[in-house]
Amino acid sequence: MTGSDLVLPSPDRHTPGAVPLGAATGAPLAESLAELHALLEQHGWLIVLHSTATDPEAIRRVRTARAALEADRVTLVGLDLPPLGLALVALQLRQLSVCDFTPGVLASAARLLAHYVHAGAVLGSLARLDRVPVPLGSHARSRLP
Repeated sequence: MTGSDLVLPSPDRHTPGAVPLGAATGAPLAESLAELHALLEQHGWLIVLHSTATDPEAIRRVRTARAALEADRVTLVGLDLPPLGLALVALQLRQLSVCDFTPGVLASAARLLAHYVHAGAVLGSLARLDRVPVPLGSHARSRLP
């Protein structure tokens, strides 16, 4: 995450917390390297979520820190979501990280979760979707082989 205002609190005691990266907020390179190294030692791998609207310079700083550490256990995932949607995807990934999923599966799940979050934001309400009007002809065609 690129800012502490984008971190949603953990709903239970098992969900790990999110960490806003100093490398993305303009911290000096030495501090960014120390922070990334400490996080890698603590967790083993990192998935860095960022909005596609994030300043390219901030993304470049994170990539520079990753390259300086020669760490292949850090991945950057850019999502085209507003800040609240990005925070929600981060929370869902944190909840999934407790399971035995590999980092690659979690990073791939971020894109799928982003589609669901976006669809939920666009749909708005399910109140009148209990009965979807379908013409009889379309219904009959769906039953035929």
